[in-house]
Amino acid sequence: MGTLGGIISHAQTELPVVDLRGLNQSKLHTKAWDIAQRELIRALQSYGGVELIYDQIEPEIRDGLLDRAVPELFAENVATDRPKPPPLPYHGVYMYREGFPYFSIQLANLSSLASVEEYANTIWPQGNPYFSNVVWNYAVYMQELIRMIHRMILEGLGLGHKYESFIKSLANSIRLSKYHDDISSNETKVALPPHKDPNYLSIIDQRKMDGLEVEGSDGKWLRVSPMPNSFIVLLGEAMMAWSNGRLKASNHRVQMDVSKERYVVIYGSLPSQSNDLVSSPMELTDKEHPTMYKPFKYYDYLKFRFSNEEDTHKDTLKAFCGA
Repeated sequence: MGTLGGIISHAQTELPVVDLRGLNQSKLHTKAWDIAQRELIRALQSYGGVELIYDQIEPEIRDGLLDRAVPELFAENVATDRPKPPPLPYHGVYMYREGFPYFSIQLANLSSLASVEEYANTIWPQGNPYFSNVVWNYAVYMQELIRMIHRMILEGLGLGHKYESFIKSLANSIRLSKYHDDISSNETKVALPPHKDPNYLSIIDQRKMDGLEVEGSDGKWLRVSPMPNSFIVLLGEAMMAWSNGRLKASNHRVQMDVSKERYVVIYGSLPSQSNDLVSSPMELTDKEHPTMYKPFKYYDYLKFRFSNEEDTHKDTLKAFCGA
């Protein structure tokens, strides 16, 4: 398969694959860490995405979430009991795309097991300890992974000294998604249209399921067929702006056989509501890299992007805060 730490080849996908097995933040700057860091930065510069092999999460937690907890959640008619849209787009509990076989439940700022239980009690009045525990334990593992990725990014950009303050400014979210079956069709079609995520990072856990496609620099769509122990990481617009365009936000879509169900879990990092100014550090601006984006409030951008204004701009982020 390849050496521990670093990039390896994988015939099923054209996205770069970086091996993080054996790496953690308690042992920084080993040879394997430095190799993985360089290849991660290279992948995010070229594709805005990467497949990471990561073995720190307990298999029973991951299996329990995707095989039991998420299917049980959507079996409770949460997809048909549609609440009013949240005041902050991309930040509420429930999301769906009209005309596409897609439903999503997003839980933001999970700070404790009790915060998951509070949500679970709205679905199951008697509570659901299994759901709450598996979601919380999964989130704990993902928080460690996403912090390690952010550390590698900041250090790779020469800004490792900003890591602690950057991490303190983050919020997190976990999105539980279902791409439901469409009995009227047995064709492969777009289940979620091309888009870029507005946040900092998304860690996509689709395990052995195909469907995700990432647009390459040549405009061709790269089919992502993940290995069982890997995760797909996609860079969002906020991280692209923060890096002054040195890293690329991934344009991606989901195209799948709509006669099948597909469950996906996405763990993301984003600016917190109390500290949502996205401003590129001065160290990332020079003659070769002039300022690309003016500082902006993340949640103001969300409202702009998901208003009718989005339909009139090819590049919504540039329209909102381009320098």
